[in-house]
Amino acid sequence: MYKYYKTKYARLAPNDIFVYLGNDEYYCPIGQHGTLSFDYLDNDCKEITKEQYIKTSEGIYTPEKYLV
Repeated sequence: MYKYYKTKYARLAPNDIFVYLGNDEYYCPIGQHGTLSFDYLDNDCKEITKEQYIKTSEGIYTPEKYLV
């Protein structure tokens, strides 16, 4: 359903991960909702597993519907 990403060149940290919601929308546990460019998604991000996302978010709130 949703895909999980991290900034390609950054470490796994809560401010470097996000849930890709589709279209140009994302949710980051630090920055909340936002929009991104497909160029950024394609060139500067790396897909991670949902488990990596959950572990890295360190208990910071993510809506349950994004973790299905």
